[in-house]
Amino acid sequence: MTVAQLEKIVMNLEKELTVLVEQMKGAFHRIDEQKKLAESVQKLAISVSEQTTELKQMRKDMDNFRKDVDELKSKPARRWEAVAGQITALIIAAVFGALIMKFGG
Repeated sequence: MTVAQLEKIVMNLEKELTVLVEQMKGAFHRIDEQKKLAESVQKLAISVSEQTTELKQMRKDMDNFRKDVDELKSKPARRWEAVAGQITALIIAAVFGALIMKFGG
C-alpha cells in the first residue's frame, strides 16, 4: 500500500469517526431527555398518589359532614313531632273535658 492510499483510508476513518461521535452525542442527548421524562413521570405518579390519598380523606370528611347535616336536619323534625303530639294530646284532653262537663256535670 502506498502512502496516498493509507492517507485516504485514514481520512475515511476520520470521517466515519466524526459521524459516529455525532451519533453518540445525539444518543446521549436522547438518553438525557428520557431520564428527565422518567423523572417527570415519577413525580407525576407521586403527585397523583398524594392527591388520591387527599381525596380519600376528603370523602371521609364529607361523609362525616353529611351525617352531621342529616342529624341537624332531623332535630327540628323530632321537635315538631313532639310539639304536635303534645298539641294533639291537649286537644283530645280538652274535648274529653268539655264532654265530661257537658254530659257529666
